[in-house]
Amino acid sequence: MNYYTLQKQFLAKMISVVALSALLGGFLGLLSNAMITNAQASGSPTFSSVAAVPNAATLHAGQTLEVYFSEANGATDLTLNGACTINGVAVTELQNLTGGLYRVNYLIGASDPEANAGAVPINCTLQNSGGGSTTITAFTDGNTVAIDTNSNGTIDPPASGSFSFSSVTTTPNSGLLTLGQNLDIYLQETNNNNTLTIGGACTINNVDISQFDVLGNGQYRIRHTITEHESDQAPGAVPFSCRFGNSSGSHFVTVTALTAASSVGIDVNGNGTIEYGHDAAAITISSVAAVPNSGTIHAGQSLDVYFQESHNYASITLGSSCTVNGVEVSPLHNLTGGLYKVVYTVGANDSDRAAGTVPINCILANGTSTVTVTAFTDNNTLAIDVDGGNGGGGTFTFSSVAAVPNTGTLTAGQNLQVYFQESTNNATLTLGSSCTVNGVAMSPLQNLTGGLYKVVYTIGANDTDRAAGTIPVNCMFNNSAGGSATVVAFTDNNTVAIDANGSGNEGSTDDGNIDGDVEGGSNPGNGTLDVTSITQVESVATANGTFENGWVWTFNVTVPTSETSLQMKFGNWTHSNGTNTIAAANNIRISSQQATATSTVTITAANTYATPALVISGDMDSNQPGRQIQVKVEARVPSGSLNGSYTTNWGILTTE
Repeated sequence: MNYYTLQKQFLAKMISVVALSALLGGFLGLLSNAMITNAQASGSPTFSSVAAVPNAATLHAGQTLEVYFSEANGATDLTLNGACTINGVAVTELQNLTGGLYRVNYLIGASDPEANAGAVPINCTLQNSGGGSTTITAFTDGNTVAIDTNSNGTIDPPASGSFSFSSVTTTPNSGLLTLGQNLDIYLQETNNNNTLTIGGACTINNVDISQFDVLGNGQYRIRHTITEHESDQAPGAVPFSCRFGNSSGSHFVTVTALTAASSVGIDVNGNGTIEYGHDAAAITISSVAAVPNSGTIHAGQSLDVYFQESHNYASITLGSSCTVNGVEVSPLHNLTGGLYKVVYTVGANDSDRAAGTVPINCILANGTSTVTVTAFTDNNTLAIDVDGGNGGGGTFTFSSVAAVPNTGTLTAGQNLQVYFQESTNNATLTLGSSCTVNGVAMSPLQNLTGGLYKVVYTIGANDTDRAAGTIPVNCMFNNSAGGSATVVAFTDNNTVAIDANGSGNEGSTDDGNIDGDVEGGSNPGNGTLDVTSITQVESVATANGTFENGWVWTFNVTVPTSETSLQMKFGNWTHSNGTNTIAAANNIRISSQQATATSTVTITAANTYATPALVISGDMDSNQPGRQIQVKVEARVPSGSLNGSYTTNWGILTTE
C-alpha cells in the first residue's frame, strides 16, 4: 500500500483568514481567442463564432451592441440557461435567427461600466433541448468595440479587483417559510470569480446569515435558517443586505436586491397569516456584559459588548445611536437566541477610563419599541489606558510562554512555535533589539490578537542539540508607551528536545504551523499529497453546540491520482491559556463535493483518522498533476466553552 500523510497545526481565533482561490477545471476547445467553457453534458452545443456588431466602434449610453452566436452544427433548439451578461449587464432575450444563428442585444445604460477596445466582457450559457450547455466567456471575432458610457472621450474601465453579480436569486422563490426552514440566496459573479468573501454585515430578514458557501464557477450561496422570534414577511418582501469583498480588500459590493422575481415570504409560526412586527412586545435587556471584563485594554485592542434580550427576539437593530466610551459603534451582530454584540476598538485619541467606569449608551429597537442601555450589568472591572502599559509607566508582563509542540524531539526542518500571552491583553507589542530561540534570531512576531503573540523557530541542520525541557528563549518586547520586557524562560514546563542531526524522518509526513496559510508543505508538481491553502469561512463561533454556529474551513488539497481514499484526524482544541480544551470527538466533521458521497464524516476520537474514508472521484482542475479537491471542515463549540482562541493539530491521509 502506497500512502501519503500530512500533519499540520491549526489555529482558530477571532480573526478572519484571507480567503484563497479554488481553481475552475475543464474547458471546451479554443475558438480563435475565445474560451468556451463548461460543456456539462454529452451533446452540448459548440460554437464556430461569437461576434459583435458593430465590431469596430466606440459605443455610448443609449446605443446597442448586438452579439451573434453561430452554433457549429446548425442547432435550432438553443435557449439561455440562467444568466447571460454583456459588460456585466444581464440580457434576457435570446433571438433565434434560424440555421444555428442566435442573437442577444445589449442596450448600454447610463451607469454601465466602460470598457477598452476589444475588452467588452461576455458570460452567457446556452443550452439545448437535451440539457447540454456551454458557457461562452469571450468573443472570437477579434473585434475592437469599446464602451464610453458618458461620451466624454475617455474610457475608464472598472478598477482592478472590482467585481459584480450578474444574477441574485432565491431558493425557494415562492411560498411561506416557517420555523427551522432555510432561505438560500444564490449570487453569480459576472466573471466567475471564486475568491470573494463576506466583507461586512450580511443579513437576511435583519438576522445574521447562518451559512456562507463558495460553490465554484463564481457562484455563492448565503443561507438563513428561520428562527423563532424574527419578523414575518409578506411574499416578495424579505429584506436582505450583504457586503462582499475581494481577496485583497480593495473593492466591496453591497447587494440588497434580487435580479429575478421572488414571491417567497416568512410565516414564522406557520399559521398562514403574516403578522407584521412579530416581535411586538417591548424589548427587555436582561444583561449587558463586557468581554474582556477585567484588566486594561489599550489603543488598537477591542472590547466586545454583549446584550441579552429577555424574549430572545431575533429582529433587534441599532437605533439612532450606540456609543461605547463615547465612540459610535456599529454594526449590531445578531448571535441568535436574543444575544447581540457590538465591538468597540480603542482609538489612539480615545479617553482613558478607570476600572469599571467605561461608559455605554446604546439605543436598541425592534420596530415597535426601543430601549436605551446606559450601564453594564456584569460589574466588570475593565479599564482603558489608551497609550499602553497598565498605568505603571509603560510596564507590562507575560502570563505564559508556551511551546507547541510541548513534547517529543524535533529535528532539522521541523518547527517549534513559541506563544507569548501578555497579561493585560496588550495588542500593540513589537519585538525589541533581539529575540532568539535556541540561540537563533527570530522574526517576524505574529500578533494573534487578545495579547497573544507567536514566533516560529525552524530547526537548522547545524543548530545546537538540546535535552528535554532545556531549549533557551531570550526575547525582548516593546510597547507603544516605551516600556520593555524580556522573556528568558518558558512557563509551560514543556519537555521538547532538539536533535538537529537525528533521523527524525517520518516518511511522507510534513510538519509545520498554520496560522491562516500553510507554511512548508510538499511541492504539488509531482502530484503528491499537499494542502495548497486553507480558507477560514467562519472565524468566530458561538458556544451553543451547533455546527451552524461553529467554525468552518475549506482545505484546498492536491490528492495523488492513485490515492482515492482520504481521511483526516484532529487533536483536542486547546485554549491559548493552555488549560481549557474542547474535545475533537463528535465536534468536528468533514465533507467534500469531490467525493462520491457528499455525506459528512464525523471525527469520533482525538488524533485518530476518522472512518469511513472519503472516496475521491472528482477533480476541480484536470490540468494540474493529481486531483485538486476541497474538503470542508466544520467544528462546533459546546455550550459553556470559554471565550478566546483555540489551537488543534490536524492530519490528512490518502491511500489507494
